[in-house]
Amino acid sequence: MVQKRQDRKVSQVEMNAFAQFFQQNPQFDTEENGARLSEYLLTTWGVVIDAESLAIAKQKLMEANVLTPLSASAVKLKSVIANYPKEPLDAFTKWFDQQSNVVNQGAEGFENAANLLMELRGREISVQKIGEAIGRLQYRGTTIHFSQAVKSDRPPDMRLGRPNHAATAPEHKPGVLYGRDEVNQDPLAAKRHHRGSFPEPQAGADGSNERWQVKANNVRGVSHSITEQAKRVFVTVLGTSQIDWEATATARERFVGADRSVR
Repeated sequence: MVQKRQDRKVSQVEMNAFAQFFQQNPQFDTEENGARLSEYLLTTWGVVIDAESLAIAKQKLMEANVLTPLSASAVKLKSVIANYPKEPLDAFTKWFDQQSNVVNQGAEGFENAANLLMELRGREISVQKIGEAIGRLQYRGTTIHFSQAVKSDRPPDMRLGRPNHAATAPEHKPGVLYGRDEVNQDPLAAKRHHRGSFPEPQAGADGSNERWQVKANNVRGVSHSITEQAKRVFVTVLGTSQIDWEATATARERFVGADRSVR
């Protein structure tokens, strides 16, 4: 039975009930929703906070369209980053915000971030490793959402550590992949990135880079699909948009080699 409260002082038992409510209802676990629930329970209704009063308050506020649920992809991302090591999460967030070819806003952005972070857990966060992770995810059938500006015959812009001024993604705090004004953004209404500059071939005075380019383009997988996926793996010279063809050739060979090893 719901009990009227005697004062506004919140007990530890009530705080525990509040925490348990959000564990059971992660789609409502935001600062705004917490404030709306507590205001309704403490001031508007003036009752003790427990499982019963929270359930009733949730229903009432949902009917009034006061509670704003997170999307399923945002809930998934929150779960992934909850216990993610800080240093690799910060590095990934920096890359994710600055690139413009992998969607990084709205529901599709949350899905991309969650899938990539799970694939990269325990691995170095670098241009090469991110490219390899994208290739592995695509091979396994996991959807990676690319910007509409990216053409199928263009390599993904996999830069890390250099701002991409063509990107329209909002600035995030280190380790924060979503903001309070973004979590419920309709993916269809999300801003789309303009085409950024794609990696340019790096000229080599001795022609060595051209030879590595030929080698990279000749890498073949066990199937046409794997070969096409390997062709989407590019590594750029850090701090530039130039393709490092030697590193690209090595990354592609590792990608097709990893595919063979699991067969």
